[in-house]
Amino acid sequence: MEFSTQKILKTGTVFFLVVIVGLLFFYRFHNTSFDPPQGLHQWRQCVGAGYAMNYYNYDLNIAEARMYNLLGQDHTTDVSFTELPLLYYSVAVLYKIFGPDDAIFRIFNALIFLVGLFLLFKTLRYYLKDQFWSLIIVVALFTSPTLVYYTNSFLPNTTAFGFVFMALYFLHRHLKKDNISCLYLASLFYLLAATTKVTSIVSLLGLVGAFLLMQLFDKDFREKYNYKKYIIPAIIPFAGVIIWYTFAQWFNTKYGATISPLELRAIWKLPPDTIAEIWRKIREIWLNSYFHVSLLYIALGSLITSIIFFKKTNRFFSLVFFLSVIAGTAFFFFFFRSLYNHDYYLINVFIVVLFALINLFYLIKNHLPRVYTSIIFKIAFALLVGYYAYKCHQVIHVKHEGYFNKLHKIRYSGFMGMEAYNRELGIKPRDPVISIPDPSINISLYLMDQPGWTDFGLVQYKGTERIDHFIEKGAKYLFISDPNILNDKQYDYLFPYMSNKIGQHKNVAVFDLTTLNSDTPSDIHDIKDDIIAGKSLVSTKGPGSFHFKGFKTQYPQERLDTSLAHRSKMHGYNRLCHLSSGFFKPNQWYELSFWYYNAGIRSDVNMIINQIDKDENQNWTDYFSMKNGAEKGDWTLISYYFYRRKDARTLNFTLHCKTDPGIYIYYTDFLIRQSDTDVYYLINDTLLFKNNQHIPIKDGELMLAD
Repeated sequence: MEFSTQKILKTGTVFFLVVIVGLLFFYRFHNTSFDPPQGLHQWRQCVGAGYAMNYYNYDLNIAEARMYNLLGQDHTTDVSFTELPLLYYSVAVLYKIFGPDDAIFRIFNALIFLVGLFLLFKTLRYYLKDQFWSLIIVVALFTSPTLVYYTNSFLPNTTAFGFVFMALYFLHRHLKKDNISCLYLASLFYLLAATTKVTSIVSLLGLVGAFLLMQLFDKDFREKYNYKKYIIPAIIPFAGVIIWYTFAQWFNTKYGATISPLELRAIWKLPPDTIAEIWRKIREIWLNSYFHVSLLYIALGSLITSIIFFKKTNRFFSLVFFLSVIAGTAFFFFFFRSLYNHDYYLINVFIVVLFALINLFYLIKNHLPRVYTSIIFKIAFALLVGYYAYKCHQVIHVKHEGYFNKLHKIRYSGFMGMEAYNRELGIKPRDPVISIPDPSINISLYLMDQPGWTDFGLVQYKGTERIDHFIEKGAKYLFISDPNILNDKQYDYLFPYMSNKIGQHKNVAVFDLTTLNSDTPSDIHDIKDDIIAGKSLVSTKGPGSFHFKGFKTQYPQERLDTSLAHRSKMHGYNRLCHLSSGFFKPNQWYELSFWYYNAGIRSDVNMIINQIDKDENQNWTDYFSMKNGAEKGDWTLISYYFYRRKDARTLNFTLHCKTDPGIYIYYTDFLIRQSDTDVYYLINDTLLFKNNQHIPIKDGELMLAD
């Protein structure tokens, strides 16, 4: 036992585990590994998570590569192949054993990469002959915020990177012992890496290119390494890439959907202003997310030094380094357009930074041995790498919790727990749904485990035509996760489809599309100008039949006496009413309607709905401008939808006039309606119609006069 312990200590395994586990805790993996897909690139994370979940849902059928969005086969199937689904299928198998949980995916994906890091450490230890430098290079690589953030994520980029490290380890074992099985294992892991993420071939291109050059120009190398035994292992990964992506392209075109077309997005295809904007984004946002900029300068210095002192380096490895830089640079420019939004595209190109550090310390080891073994130099570099880790911690915190995660918090978090709620509503697991607003492929669909459509793709269909097309293809339910969009005219087309609200889960409203009333107007502009008279005000058809936003009613101006209206004060906040929480149900939509008069003077006016919680915290997010909401010199009926927050105790309705006070709000028509009932709540005790009919209010319900 004593011998074994000493052997383990001697190999550095314990030191590696202690340092890496410490880093994982420092990077908060013990917290983030249990999060759903969120934060930066939640979009692509949900695609990966969706594949794994659907393999689980469809009983591990390898052909069921589904991602929830029904884009394929005339918009009826969500089957679509992208990269080799090895990662997703493996996770689905684990789901069958342990039950589906996002933490399983995150932890399993991280383990693949971390095993690769460990094998990289073992490889470096052989060539650098120093545990410290072998470990510090691995740690320096693991201070890339982009790499760290995606290590326990749902993307296959870090998985492929881990496979590359495994391939390099077995290649090292082959070179060390001339073991042919290790050579084919290296080829296998490069095959897995390249078909998981094609950018993994950057280092393989460097290896193959360097091998060919050494065979041509170095007699000793040619005599030591017989090229014939390397031909097949070298061909296997490239052939695998060609075969897989040819199949994926063919299948998606014929049977499925293409969500990420195989195409060049080269810099020379872009206009100058777009190129400049992408460079700005890389420079100001992504660069420090790749690595700390000083580490990139060290890598650049290593490249220059290796060129100058090429004869003093290990020529084969230096050639691998140089050719990998060329391959990585080519990829950078071939896919330049994608780098505007996708930091993770370069993860497998980070191999050039690793090669730069290895080459640098190999040079120092052989030509500056006293510096290489210096305790002071080691401490100084360790402190520098520690600083990199600290900066990495700060950057990934923003990726997880900062502005990158804002949309998840205010919109998509409402879908957490939605799957169980859907089953309570009677929505079946494979019932197609429409989820709006969601510009992604499947964020909302994955989070509620429901197939359907979002705002993504099918740009040939817009508005009513789009919804009708989805209904024709089988859509049964409509999910609206942001009630504020109903105050945007571009979403007016939704109201006819909101006649049967069946549920509300947090901020997500659910509407049944299978019971649409054929008499519901298809366009609010078809509503006649007498809609505000008599029984037309009260409707069982939902908001689609009485939405008045910006609608000019031809109401005789003399019938509305401005003396009965509230006139705004210049440059002031004018509270129209103050209502307690008992007036509203929590987590419910309401419609505010009122008469608005513009005296003909240019004015900038906002209506503000301020919700105040028990701690007197104020939420001013609900507001809308009436600057262009009415004809000048006339009365217009305005409607606005708002959402009563669960924690709101009181609500203030405030008129804010920034310029001239030529604005009136008519008191006797200031009313609030619960959006899925026929109940109107009124601040005053009567409603005035254009025929001067007064309708009494009793117990908060609108009673129609005969």
